[in-house]
Amino acid sequence: MWAPIGERVKHLRERQDVGRAISPEDEQGILDAIRQSRSPALLPLFVLALDTGLRRSELRMLRMRDLTLEWRGGLIRSGALCVPQSKTEAGAEAA
Repeated sequence: MWAPIGERVKHLRERQDVGRAISPEDEQGILDAIRQSRSPALLPLFVLALDTGLRRSELRMLRMRDLTLEWRGGLIRSGALCVPQSKTEAGAEAA
């Protein structure tokens, strides 16, 4: 079926400006810079971004009410994060 039309189909250009995975060296460099920061929120935010893969806009929209933690003996036993404005259906909950 493809043979009669295959030559007439134009291929879309592949985007080259998409993001890339962070390298271990880049991650370590960012962690080193965070350790020098006076912001107490920076490290937890960075770890959250790495662990969940949330986009910048999703991180910025998060509020404390979106986070549910179960504590036991002074330690976090489990937790859930509800992403209120995600681009994907899978973004509804990341644990």
